[in-house]
Amino acid sequence: MQGNQINDMVIYAGVILGSLMLLSVIWVWMSKQHFQLGGTLLSIFGTVLIGLSVFSSVTIKIGDDLLVEFNALQEEVDTLRDNNDALIAEVSTIAQTTEIQRQQFIALGESLQTQSPQLRVPMEGIIGTLENAERPNFQVLDELGQRQRPTVRDNQQ
Repeated sequence: MQGNQINDMVIYAGVILGSLMLLSVIWVWMSKQHFQLGGTLLSIFGTVLIGLSVFSSVTIKIGDDLLVEFNALQEEVDTLRDNNDALIAEVSTIAQTTEIQRQQFIALGESLQTQSPQLRVPMEGIIGTLENAERPNFQVLDELGQRQRPTVRDNQQ
């Protein structure tokens, strides 16, 4: 799944869960005329879930004493995305270095075979192992490095 699909799924889940919370409060009120503390909490959390899905932050202020802020943590998501990009670049560098070193060891083994005939048999085994070793899949690393960055919905007003 791409980041856009995950963001969309989270938004839809927040709207659906928040709506279900509010609908349950409405249903209980319509059928039993009870609201009480449970209805209050479900109303607040339902509203917050819907609000966080639509807006990037929700602030609830009651009087001068109570201030509650719910942020969508967009800065942390961007930091994680940047760290992920740096990690992919580092893994690509390590994979390239590993491949270069593998090729250098093969060349060293071949030169040792020509320099010293008694090393021919042991070096053939080592060279064969290095030649048959699994190589890094640079195509996958390139695709990870070039993937589209998901767009961020910033509906903050």
